[in-house]
Amino acid sequence: MEANREILRIDHRNKVCHADLYAMAFLEDGSTIFYIPSLRISAYGDNFDEAKQMAEEVVDDFFKSLLNLGESEGTKKLIELGWKRSPLFKKRMEALSTTTFEDIKREFNIPDEVKIEEVALEV
Repeated sequence: MEANREILRIDHRNKVCHADLYAMAFLEDGSTIFYIPSLRISAYGDNFDEAKQMAEEVVDDFFKSLLNLGESEGTKKLIELGWKRSPLFKKRMEALSTTTFEDIKREFNIPDEVKIEEVALEV
């Protein structure tokens, strides 16, 4: 994964996506929550590993839906989520999101004492 950059590689012809993403992980009511701001999706589990596995499955499902939309509609959806096409690589999208821990705390109404951890995901 490139330093602090989220990247999607999308091959519509072969129906394959690969991503380097960041998730924000935190505890809420006894569950571990994984939130991926650049895709606006979340997952949870009883522990860190279970939540990470669920996040990877949710991202995989997101990609399947994106590929089913077709290249034009899929790209439009990603642009709506704050992604842009790489100027050098046609099959590559880059996140423009600048979501911070404080943004996540506000969005989820998380108390200040709750620790949020940034987790790299390769899906």
